[in-house]
This record gives sequence, structure tokens and C-alpha cells, in this order.
Amino acid sequence: MDNRQHAIPAASIDAAVIRLGELAAFANLLSNEDAAGAFGQLDLAEQVSIFGALEGMANAARAALTQGAEVTHE
Repeated sequence: MDNRQHAIPAASIDAAVIRLGELAAFANLLSNEDAAGAFGQLDLAEQVSIFGALEGMANAARAALTQGAEVTHE
């Protein structure tokens, strides 16, 4: 049986929480009908830029959670 545990440093968790908070803020903004309408009025390049920023935040959250993860053996 594999008894490895993955420990994620508190600083990494804090960084991930910040990035996830940013993602939640964007999601809340885009769930507003007026904001969603304004987003729909943007040209494609601007929309792609916004989704690129969202993707970057998601990747940063994932990296914060995986960076520095240590494997310990019991």
C-alpha cells in the first residue's frame, strides 16, 4: 500500500486562495446581465484577452498548489 502524503506549504495555499478569489470575482462580474452584455460587445481579441487572463489565474492557482508539494513516506 502506498502511504505517501502530499504536504502543501501554507504560503502556496494562500497564493492559490488569492488566485481563486480573483477567478470568483470575474465569474461574479460576468454573471451580471449588464456586464455579460458589455462583454458580448467586446471584439473577439478583447474577449480572448480576458479569457487568457482567467486561464492565467487558474494556472497560477494550480501552480501554487502543486509547487513545493512534498512527498513524505510513512
